[in-house]
Amino acid sequence: MTDLIDSLARTVRHYRVLAVLNYVATSCLFLIAVLSSGIATLLAATKTEAATLVATLAGMPAIVILVNNTFRFEPKSLWHFQKRRRLEALLRTLKVGTCPPQEAVATWNLIDDDMDKQWPGFGQIPAKPQSPSTRG
Repeated sequence: MTDLIDSLARTVRHYRVLAVLNYVATSCLFLIAVLSSGIATLLAATKTEAATLVATLAGMPAIVILVNNTFRFEPKSLWHFQKRRRLEALLRTLKVGTCPPQEAVATWNLIDDDMDKQWPGFGQIPAKPQSPSTRG
């Protein structure tokens, strides 16, 4: 039983780390987009001679949106937090001793199966819109 509790506790910690990393990635991308846009605006307003820098900074928000929409860090963070919460509830039940190990393993497997069905995956790269006459 102790091995099961230890294994479940490690898994809970693992999903917490993944949730936080995805949340940090989302926050960093947002910060990069805002800062690069603001700096590009200030440089353009002061008529700086660094046209390449202004253009690069001005294009950063679009790149950030593309990366964020493709890798979907925020939905993945929420998914990891949800899985961690469900496994943590199972861990608490095991620690209290109200759940036999066989039932805990079966519940853990069900949580894994259910959460796998909800995995957000990767987003799609935007495609050229079709005209209404070519849609099926």
